[in-house]
Order: sequence, then C-alpha cells, then structure tokens
Amino acid sequence: MKIINYDLFVKKICELCIKTNYSVDEQLTKQIKKELESSKKLSKLSKIALELFLENAKIAEEQELPVCQDTGIAVFFVELGNNVKLSKKTINAALQEAASQAYIKGNLRKSIIQNPLTRKPISIDNSPAVIHYDIVAGSNIRVWFMPKGGGSENVSTIKFFNPSNSEKDIINFVIEHLKNVGAKACPPYKLGICLGGTFEYCALMSKKVLIDEFADTNRQALQLSRKIKKAINDLRIGPQGFGEFPSVMKVNIKLLPAHIAMLPVAISISCNAVRIGKIEF
Repeated sequence: MKIINYDLFVKKICELCIKTNYSVDEQLTKQIKKELESSKKLSKLSKIALELFLENAKIAEEQELPVCQDTGIAVFFVELGNNVKLSKKTINAALQEAASQAYIKGNLRKSIIQNPLTRKPISIDNSPAVIHYDIVAGSNIRVWFMPKGGGSENVSTIKFFNPSNSEKDIINFVIEHLKNVGAKACPPYKLGICLGGTFEYCALMSKKVLIDEFADTNRQALQLSRKIKKAINDLRIGPQGFGEFPSVMKVNIKLLPAHIAMLPVAISISCNAVRIGKIEF
C-alpha cells in the first residue's frame, strides 16, 4: 500500500487550485491565437475581443490574479488508485481542506451560499467543494480541478429524447439551445456534450468531457463534434456577442451506453475562461 503524506497532498492541491484560477486552458489560448493569425472571418469587434481575452490571460498569469472574477464552484474529478491512501484522514477531507485554503490564500471570490432558499450565509472559504471519484487499479491519485463559473453553469441543460429521434434532431436541439443562450455566458464557448447514460450520469459526463482527455475520439464522436461546431458558429453569436466568428472554440463529445427506452442528451457550457488543472501523486 502506497502512503502519501497528508499535509503535502493538501499543500499541492491548494497550489493547484490557486494556479488554475490564474490560468486559462492552454489549448484554448493556442486555438484563439491560431484564429487571430489565420482566420479571414473575424469582424473588427471579434478580433478586438479575442485580443483582449489573450491580454487578460497574460496579465492574470504574470501578475497572479484570477483570470475571471467568478472563481466558481470548486469541482474536482479524482481517479483514486485502490492501493494508495493518505497518511491521515481521508482524501475527501484533504480536498475540502485544500480548496478552503486556496480560496482564502489566493484571494479568490467566495460565491457559495449554504442555503439555496434563504440565499445565506455566504461561505467564508467557498466551501464545500464538489468531488467526483473513480476508483481505479494502481497506486496513484490523479486529480483534475475545474472552477466552474455560475454564468455558464446556469445555461447548461439536459433533455430526454425519444430513442427514435435522429442525430439531426439532437443537433437541432443543441443549436436551438445555444441560440437561446446567445452571449449570456461569455463566448466563445467550449462545450461538453454527452449522449446516453442515465439522468445524473449523462449530466456529470457532459461536464467531465470539458476536460479534453475524457472526450471520445472515435470517428462518430468527432464527426458529430464537427457538425455541431459548424452549426453553432453559423449562428454568428461571436466573441462576447459581437457577432461573426467564432462562437464556439471546441465541442467535446461523450457517447454512453443507455437503456433501450432512453436517449438523454446533456450540454455543459464553459465560458471562454476555461480553467482546468491536473496533478498526479
């Protein structure tokens, strides 16, 4: 059995939470730079919006500031090996402690309310974090951290289709939803879309595939991704709603086994400040 020092684990996760809030996903910034250099479809306002996005990301990282004032709900995805544990307490306690420390030390906005009906009190440390676990074989712990902002979370959705519905019906649903969302969640967006599973698992996996390495890479998923991306960009929502191109930078797809009587489709939307961190022990 591999034993990981509890205090070291908390320290490293705290650092991960802070650093992630200061940095936009590297793949997204590379893609935006590529669009600025090569695309002939950009309007003047779209170009300015993307340039300001890159400038903001640079300043945030260099000056160690949150890349967005909404530092979100602290969401963790964890792969926990079946032959590893911490030196004291539980991994759940460690992650909660680390997130609490991070939101205080990193001067990150506290947005969590403890009672959704009374809308108070506001958490002094943004706790509790939301943690999802997968138990896997091995002696390692892998942790992905995603601070998920309220604006994009508000416009994520799920719908149950009839099993007889076609791929075109699903694409039209995504298009209509994004048309209604418009610029509410700070485009250009990154989408995680899951088809199949159960009510809760479909929604969960749509969020998890905002992390690229969990997205399907088979031909069917990639073809669907390209169709949806083109259709949404044709809406011309544009960066920050200024129209033209691009409205969405990436669409990640997950296809899950499902009951013969079911066809759930969930859409998780991320704003342009896609923040994803990873660490392994």
